[in-house]
Amino acid sequence: MRNLAYAFGLALAVSATAALASSFSAEGDFSTFGSSLDWEPNCNKPTRPYGRDQYAVDRYFDEAKRYVACVNDQAKEDAEYAVAQIREGRDDAIEEMLSEARSLR
Repeated sequence: MRNLAYAFGLALAVSATAALASSFSAEGDFSTFGSSLDWEPNCNKPTRPYGRDQYAVDRYFDEAKRYVACVNDQAKEDAEYAVAQIREGRDDAIEEMLSEARSLR
């Protein structure tokens, strides 16, 4: 009985945390095909310069650095978002099971 109460308390605490985190949304684009989960960033990828003009090349490298930083930031945020969504689903499933079990007492 004590374990059931502990599990219920833990599920509620984690649910509150997940609910707060789930108020955010994905930054990148998730897609599925079969059992594959793909992710694409929503960052502006710079266009490679046509010539070797130093100004254009320097600008391209500056934009490339910003692009890489954007991809890394979105990947980190979306990984945290995905974990929060999974935890929320887990917590909902546990709460449903505990509720069913409590109703039998």
